[in-house]
Amino acid sequence: MPFADLGIGKDFSGGDVTYIYSTGIKSLVIFQWKIFECRFGNKFLFAGYDTPEANLSDNFRSFETGLDLRHPLWFTLRGHPMSWSVYYVNYLYSNLEFVRFLSDDFTVDVQNEFGVTVGTSDKFWWSGNPRLGLGYRFGPRFYAIRIVFGMPF
Repeated sequence: MPFADLGIGKDFSGGDVTYIYSTGIKSLVIFQWKIFECRFGNKFLFAGYDTPEANLSDNFRSFETGLDLRHPLWFTLRGHPMSWSVYYVNYLYSNLEFVRFLSDDFTVDVQNEFGVTVGTSDKFWWSGNPRLGLGYRFGPRFYAIRIVFGMPF
């Protein structure tokens, strides 16, 4: 499935307007394996920004591959069955550089993430399949704790 995102950002202290964009293609396959509902997904992403007034722009590419293993829980929430999951996502980057003020700049080529989510197994109110989770992303010279809303990938 192709996708595109466009946004505008501005520094509240009077900075220039920045246009933020991404586009790409993603896939998702859902299948049953033993007691788990498995979700296997891929995403190719091209993202960047452009600040015309300051003549600044940059972009990067990533390829993400993820596996989410879900299992039903013993209770429901307002009649909706609940499930938990454990997931893994691999991120491969091209041209992703972190520029730091007080330290040396560095590039990131690969990251990995492990995490867990909990949520409903079917449609709930206005949201398709709400989930809440926590992940740990790590790579060379980088780590982060991520709060997940929805699918982890």
